[in-house]
Amino acid sequence: MNLSHLLREAEELPTDASPEYVQETLAKLRAALADGLEGHRDQLRAFLTLADKFGSHSDAWNAAMLLEASGELDSHAKAIRVSAWLRLFPDSARTRPKTVLDLLGPDGRAGLTSAALSGVLTRWLDATMASAERLGRQEALSQTLLAAAELGACWWPEQDWPSEAPGFASAFVDAAHQVARSLLSGRLRETARLSRALALAMMVREALDDEADRAEDPGAIASRASAQDAPGGRDAIDALVRSLNASRRRIWVVGALRTKWEHLMGVAKTFGIDPSVFQHIGYDELKGRSLLDRVDLVKDFGVLLGPVPHSVSGLGGHASLVSQLRHEAGIGVVELRTQFESQDLRISKSSFRSALERLLADAAVTGTTP
Repeated sequence: MNLSHLLREAEELPTDASPEYVQETLAKLRAALADGLEGHRDQLRAFLTLADKFGSHSDAWNAAMLLEASGELDSHAKAIRVSAWLRLFPDSARTRPKTVLDLLGPDGRAGLTSAALSGVLTRWLDATMASAERLGRQEALSQTLLAAAELGACWWPEQDWPSEAPGFASAFVDAAHQVARSLLSGRLRETARLSRALALAMMVREALDDEADRAEDPGAIASRASAQDAPGGRDAIDALVRSLNASRRRIWVVGALRTKWEHLMGVAKTFGIDPSVFQHIGYDELKGRSLLDRVDLVKDFGVLLGPVPHSVSGLGGHASLVSQLRHEAGIGVVELRTQFESQDLRISKSSFRSALERLLADAAVTGTTP
């Protein structure tokens, strides 16, 4: 089998392909590339991209080094090399983050867009958060948070993170929340630098909400269209709100909050809904008790679902909490997602407003009454 055929086969692999098959394919490519390396610069670059796609950081790093030995790296290759370095040398990355600037070249950016640079930091933070949750390495996460803040400040003023690098800003806030929980539980010791990073995360969180509020949410547009098509149109939703306020039915807000509860209730009031209708279940509360044990399938009105742990209690064979709720609860369920390209789950003022509008519109369309 020739090199071109191997590359085509690897490029067609989905990201969730069997890890064993991925490693076998990459091993075949490594062997093929070792034969006549000088004539394979384009194929080596394709291999670099594939190694990055499948998270084979050592392959990506080695491919980048070989490419650099045969000529200057382009910005795409430099970005992959930096991502590989952050994952392969985590201790150096946390203690000497500005090495990234040297790897990117004289200007510290390699001509990369803000979106590309944001992607590098976002992937680093996401991977560290996942590792911290799995292995309990909260100290490593706190150090990575500080290092990411140092790098982010090299590329954008802190107040511009939400507009220039929203993916990174969102990941930074998520990491800060995880660190804050560890501080409260006594698993981490607070330092002046860490306190400043957490304060910065609060500022970024508020700015992200403001940024999202300025954007028009396509989901909200769809919800408004659905409401207009519902029997009675806007009047149907107004009647629904009046019935909700008069009944004892609840709307559950589930998951980690990214804004203050009173801010969300301020949004609810703009719909005319009394705050007493809403109940919140936090991120950590879902680990010990099934949500179905709390929700009254007869009396409750709906669930607005935000970020929840991977290890939610009592899923009963379902792949996710949202799947379980939709199949077993029999009440409206709407996920709260960002308006950014990543579409991450997040409970912010903007996502709450959009999800609440959709929940009401769907109920009006189906004729559901409180």
